[in-house]
Amino acid sequence: MKYENFEGPAEKLIMMKIKEIEEKENIKILHAVESGSRAWGLASPDSDYDVRFVYARDSEFYLSLSENKDFIDWEHHSVPSR
Repeated sequence: MKYENFEGPAEKLIMMKIKEIEEKENIKILHAVESGSRAWGLASPDSDYDVRFVYARDSEFYLSLSENKDFIDWEHHSVPSR
């Protein structure tokens, strides 16, 4: 999903992205937190938004005898600062 033309608060855009990640990765995000310069109070006007989260996969993932990747590695897509 592309967000270049999004109009609204950054918080709403971040929640939309979290929902997109849940759907595309088939996970449930249990807890998300802001990280990076904004979390430390060091943000500049052009700082991006960094979000880290704890998630769970469905039980089949954990019960599988196959080796599974246990992290999500998404390419960085900047959310415009507001």
